[in-house]
Amino acid sequence: MILRFAIAAEYKDSEIGCHIIRVSDYSMAIARSLNFSPKKLKIIRFASIMHDIGKIGIPSAVLHKKDFTSKDYDRIKEHTKIGGRIFSGSLSPILKVAGEIALYHHEWYDGSGYPFGLKARKIPLYARIVAIADAFDVIVSERSYKKSETIDKAIEVIKRRKGTQFDPGIVDAFIKALPSIRETLKATHTIDDFLKENKRFLRKA
Repeated sequence: MILRFAIAAEYKDSEIGCHIIRVSDYSMAIARSLNFSPKKLKIIRFASIMHDIGKIGIPSAVLHKKDFTSKDYDRIKEHTKIGGRIFSGSLSPILKVAGEIALYHHEWYDGSGYPFGLKARKIPLYARIVAIADAFDVIVSERSYKKSETIDKAIEVIKRRKGTQFDPGIVDAFIKALPSIRETLKATHTIDDFLKENKRFLRKA
């Protein structure tokens, strides 16, 4: 179901497809550095794909603007609540975590994020991991409103925001995982690639 949602998101915006798979890869690398169990690795592998699913509820004309107004930005921020509603009431562990990630991945460790201004460990662990993975990929990627930055610049930003935007312990795990993350950046990852690599999980689909 999650992978089908990912395909639907890609139809809305082809840029989203590669982004969400890279974020899944980065999140897995960080989680390995945190010594996650195989079960938890599987959960973050698939749940992290849905971090931006709420953007299917945001008009493309807003998402693809080159210059955002404050009103546009407020509209875009709604994608967190939309994503949370999509998975609200789910019983599957993966779907429950997908909802948490979608809802909370823009919360800041110091409490200045959105949508609720949660602070530190009140933000679910999986969301704190994806927050770094997502931010890193946005920094190194070209978007309609920005140019891409270098990997070194992205690392500098993540380190600088340690303890403010990001959980310090997870920043440390991110730094430890950088060799794997750099390898991910060298490859082109599409949803089709992901489906092939993870086909063993789809046998009952």
